[in-house]
Amino acid sequence: MLSIIANNPYRVLGVYANSRKAAIIANKTKSTAFLKVGKAVEFPLDLKAIGLYSSVNRTVESMNEAEATIAIPKSQIKYAQFWFLKATPLDDVAFNHLIAGDISQAKEIWTKKESLSSLQNTIVCHLLEGHWRLALSTADKLYEKYGDCFVNNALGITTVQMSGEDLLHQFIDVLSEELGAKQIMDSSAGLSFEDYIKSNAVLPLINRITEEVNKAKKIDRKDARARKNAGQSLMVTAKECLAELKKMMIESDPQYQIVADKIGLEILQCSIDYFNNTSDKAAPGNALKLLKYAQSIVVGSIAKQRCQENITSLQKIIDSLPPSEVSVEDKSIKDEIERHLSLSSTITNAVALLNATKPYLQSIKRKLGANNPYYLDISTTVVKIALHDLIEEVNSAQEDDGMSMSVSKIMSISTTLRKAWNATTIMDEFDMESGFRSHYNQNRNTLKSLCNSLGISTSVASSTPQRTPQTTTSPRPAYSTPSSHSSTAHQRPASSYPNNPAKKTDTSKDKKNNGCIIAIVALVVLGVILGFVAESTGGDFIAGVFWAGFIVSIVYGICTAGK
Repeated sequence: MLSIIANNPYRVLGVYANSRKAAIIANKTKSTAFLKVGKAVEFPLDLKAIGLYSSVNRTVESMNEAEATIAIPKSQIKYAQFWFLKATPLDDVAFNHLIAGDISQAKEIWTKKESLSSLQNTIVCHLLEGHWRLALSTADKLYEKYGDCFVNNALGITTVQMSGEDLLHQFIDVLSEELGAKQIMDSSAGLSFEDYIKSNAVLPLINRITEEVNKAKKIDRKDARARKNAGQSLMVTAKECLAELKKMMIESDPQYQIVADKIGLEILQCSIDYFNNTSDKAAPGNALKLLKYAQSIVVGSIAKQRCQENITSLQKIIDSLPPSEVSVEDKSIKDEIERHLSLSSTITNAVALLNATKPYLQSIKRKLGANNPYYLDISTTVVKIALHDLIEEVNSAQEDDGMSMSVSKIMSISTTLRKAWNATTIMDEFDMESGFRSHYNQNRNTLKSLCNSLGISTSVASSTPQRTPQTTTSPRPAYSTPSSHSSTAHQRPASSYPNNPAKKTDTSKDKKNNGCIIAIVALVVLGVILGFVAESTGGDFIAGVFWAGFIVSIVYGICTAGK
């Protein structure tokens, strides 16, 4: 039962919509008398016999309020459109059947002769029975033929001018509020005013979406929680409004596409802003949910593409995130890497990085297993950075400074190679991805050859203290549209060891210089040995060294003469 009929002021007063003032006063007087003695009051138009109404709860206050309502011309017209008129003898006969409970016979009588009152009363009967389409089509006929005299003649109102079209639209609007847009749309299909109903039903939905989107846009984009809540609120609005719009419009309708893309893209932006400005561990999943919903409702190709690009970007970030059980270790390792990248590329710094990250990596390995892709990836990243630093320092030590190779130069190279090899033995203990392992082994073999060429042992590993993991929170990279998104790789450029010690070039003059220096070093050692031998046989140690020095001078002269 429609509220506008159940609570119609004319029904409460027990009169027809065109009843005179005297009838209203008479019913109020009767009601007041009954109410004073605690007795319920009833009127014929309660229509209890047809079983469509519950009894009216009349009070002095409710009847006064009803009288005041219809004292306003516009309200009088509105409620009259949903109540009975009594204007002809035929109406008297029909009402006798209606009051007796025979609504079908009453309608049949009203169809025998068309008039303003017979059409109006038929409309109300259709509404009582829930025949919405019949009510709408009958109203269309009534207001087309008798609209101009409905207000002035039937109701006797001279202060308001309403055309038949105005009355029809008001009737539709009130019925739409009662039944909802979907019911009215279904009931008006094919009728002359279908487009008006569609427009009337669509506009409030579009306005609501626009209002919610504008409200979301005003929220600070750095306020992660507020943007998340705004996105979720827009989802609710979209689900309600777009579902209703789809019942009235096709997706290819430009008006539908505009509004769907508008709310979808704002949900997308809420997702981005939320993810980029929160430390919430559940952010990736929450943001992706918003993104996927946005993609599901947008229609335009550009909007769909933007959603897909952001979904792809976010999914890559999610795939790169550490499992939740190792988020603490992940954060600690990345903090060490971040700190290390601000330092110079030295072997000492590389060793510090290896030793600092090793306990965290071992913890991850215990939890996830040696073959876990995430574990292998982050372990390989650490080795890549350390290997780069080793190579940089070794190559720097071997750089040709334009001067002849000296003993101090060779000793400096030897020291650097020994440090590099010790660092390599630490890296040997780290797990690596198979694709990087071959590159690592190639550089390891090159370094080993360099060490062997200078007589540096490659069989002893050094050990250094390890750090204890500290509890932190796990960071996440930000994401945005692909055009502005960039990810920071925690690694330095790839490098490789040269395949020769000392210098990157190898001319015949250099070989000769190297040979002379080696010979000199050997003779110095020989001189010292001769000194000890001479001393042990009773000779003079100083004399032995002197003769060795004399020979060194001759050799050095030969070498320098050859330049």
